[in-house]
Amino acid sequence: MLKGKCVLITGAAGTIGKALSFHVINQQAKKVILLDISETPLYELEQEVALNFKAFSHVEYILADITNLSSIAAVFKRVRPEVVFHAAAYKHVPVLEKNPHSAVFNNILGTKILADYSVEYSVQKFIYISTDKAVNPSSIMGASKLIGEKYLLALCNNSLSKTNFIINRFGNILESNGSVIPLFRRQIKSNRLVTITDKSATRFFMSISQAIELIHQSLKLGKGGDVFVFDMGEAKNIYNLAIETIKSEGYIPHKNVEVKFIGLRQGEKLHEELLCDKMSMLATEHSKIYKTKFNKIMGLVEINEKINLLCDFSRKNMDNRVVEQMKKIVPEFKSMNSSFEKLD
Repeated sequence: MLKGKCVLITGAAGTIGKALSFHVINQQAKKVILLDISETPLYELEQEVALNFKAFSHVEYILADITNLSSIAAVFKRVRPEVVFHAAAYKHVPVLEKNPHSAVFNNILGTKILADYSVEYSVQKFIYISTDKAVNPSSIMGASKLIGEKYLLALCNNSLSKTNFIINRFGNILESNGSVIPLFRRQIKSNRLVTITDKSATRFFMSISQAIELIHQSLKLGKGGDVFVFDMGEAKNIYNLAIETIKSEGYIPHKNVEVKFIGLRQGEKLHEELLCDKMSMLATEHSKIYKTKFNKIMGLVEINEKINLLCDFSRKNMDNRVVEQMKKIVPEFKSMNSSFEKLD
């Protein structure tokens, strides 16, 4: 699916983007375009690629903001990608809860710009990296990613679009810098203290290799409009993970390392979900990968109007109006542990 193709990866310097970059190069793509807004991580990625793939010279590094219309237009016009992997996103729930306008620009408008140019330049497949937090969202982050999904599905239903838009919903990536285990290790090293939101809190986790497998298989299996989910088994208890991490670092929990409960942060759920309805999970050719379909897809004209209004409120930093509009687009979006609960 990737051999001989020109491939664009956004968010290429992030945890998933970097692993995906290596994977695409290994699949003998004709040319790989690695795009990110962060200068230092993109530079570091360039050094790693040069070190690990000395024989592969068809890589281009682009420092750009996916919300910059003219920059992205220039990239598509010049590069003409055949496959796009869209991994760029703001993902930290408490941060976005305090900055809804930023979530709108990056996670929604940025996705819309990339998707629109993918249609204009006849991209064959567009793989969208989404999240389990998009299921019955309780946060700005989850709702913004779900609106991105809704826009892509509206494009799929448009007869003028020849691009296959495929959605992958991920759990938390164990090895990522923002994941709990690296955080626990940093806390243990610096303060001999681990902070946990709630003793009962659970999350779904997957490894980098599982994430890349899901992306690779969805590229193979996806026909456009599919939402893929990886079978990550049972959700993991965060408290138990903390205890295991403390022990793995050579300490005794509650003796050498204090465990402190700080309560759920803004926008957080006690338990995440993979699907709104487990009965809607459909088997695929891969035993660990399932897909689902949206029951109702918004028309392209309607969702464009709603997103345009959302962006207008965001430009004016009208956060309450921003969140109100998000809840109109996503009726199942119910804020939790947030000042925006009053809007439900």
